[in-house]
Amino acid sequence: MGREYIADAQLLSFSSSISPYLSFGGGFPHSISAPLFASGPPASRIEVKKQTLEPDNLWLCDLHSSSDIQTSYFTRMFAEMESILAEMLCNRYCEPDVWTMNSTLRAFGGTGQIEMMEVCYEKFQGAGIEPNIRTFNVLLDSYGKTGKYEKMGAVMEYMQKYHFSWTIVTYNVVIDAFGRAGDLKQMEYLFRLMQSERVKPNCVTFCSLVRAYGRAGKPEKINSVLRIIENTDVTLDTVFFNCLVDAYGRLQRFAEMKEVLDMMASKGCKPDRVTYRTMMKAYSAAGMATQAKELRYFIPSMEGSLSDTGEPS
Repeated sequence: MGREYIADAQLLSFSSSISPYLSFGGGFPHSISAPLFASGPPASRIEVKKQTLEPDNLWLCDLHSSSDIQTSYFTRMFAEMESILAEMLCNRYCEPDVWTMNSTLRAFGGTGQIEMMEVCYEKFQGAGIEPNIRTFNVLLDSYGKTGKYEKMGAVMEYMQKYHFSWTIVTYNVVIDAFGRAGDLKQMEYLFRLMQSERVKPNCVTFCSLVRAYGRAGKPEKINSVLRIIENTDVTLDTVFFNCLVDAYGRLQRFAEMKEVLDMMASKGCKPDRVTYRTMMKAYSAAGMATQAKELRYFIPSMEGSLSDTGEPS
């Protein structure tokens, strides 16, 4: 085996070691300083003070004091990730690549540590690592979930300027972000753009639309989404129907909410604990204690545990 093979194997090993740090929940909001995206080609759009990726200056802030909210558990986990990256930097056969960059950005962005995410992005850029479409999806998702819509707009403009083609993931991220923000006009524009670009919506797309219309008090819009779905071959899942139950529940459209159970049966989807708990929550909020109590009997008999992905949020 040559050195190239050994280097690839070592890089894969190090990069894989970062994976466990990508699924954290919660968030630790920070303020944001200067915008990341300015005019100019990819290699030169970010000014870095001629720093290279070195173990001693990889991170500009102390993980142990970056947030009063941050628990010691997360501090330790991120410190371990930093150690892995530092070891990569010390090994000339294991220089970080775009996968390493995307993994690191997701780890910080996914926990709301936006300033750290931006610092890391600049550092990787200073080392000559160019972003790909997954990099921008991570940035968009992180900004969207922390309400940094101007930052999202800057990323979107940059992608358009330098001809990065949007994927289904990109569209789902931005549609969901604007939907959660209550900007239905922008959300609907992006959905139309998605269709015009012949990017096929999926179950995640329709979940975001239904959730947004439910929060905005637009039952007629939910019905229009259902009509669109009827003309597609999208396979609906329990997560989608839970979003639909939650939307109708918020609107106190209890007849339609109950009909969702029949829709699920027709599509071969079984209600789960989230389905019934969401219905109970809606009934309880409307003072319908009897109906809520009746649903309690379904939950103990159900197999499995509460699914995080099925919980309407």
